Amino acid sequence: MEKSKEEEWGLMFKAEGLKLCIPNALNLLSFTLNLKHASFAVMLTEEEQAFIAYWETNRLKQKKTFNQLLVGLPIGFIFSLPILVNFFSGWYKRADMVGRSQFNPGILIAAVLAIAIFYAIFSKKHKWDMLEQKYTELKKKHDKFLSDTSSS
Repeated sequence: MEKSKEEEWGLMFKAEGLKLCIPNALNLLSFTLNLKHASFAVMLTEEEQAFIAYWETNRLKQKKTFNQLLVGLPIGFIFSLPILVNFFSGWYKRADMVGRSQFNPGILIAAVLAIAIFYAIFSKKHKWDMLEQKYTELKKKHDKFLSDTSSS
């Protein structure tokens, strides 16, 4: 009689949405989670509910580019500050001589402003996207909880 794969590899436990296989060969332990059919109703914590309430009131205000620029500009200037420190420190004498002979302060100011503005807007947009993703995930989790509790 031919053995099945489960008998050959060891014990096989099955529950709805969970499959656990413990092989006998060389005392190896392998877990296979198959949660395709699992359905769990999970309630939101107080912190998650507070975040949803906060984000629903502030998401449109924080999405505006001008607001992102104003809030992120100090961080952008801090990010571009090492360029100014590097330029005015004079740590490399030869580059300092060439730089001072061909120095155009407008280009340096424009470069520092461009870096600061780009970093300010980009970092705040990224933060907004991350918070929006968290909001949509929590909202789906909340809606699923409501649908699961109303159907039971």
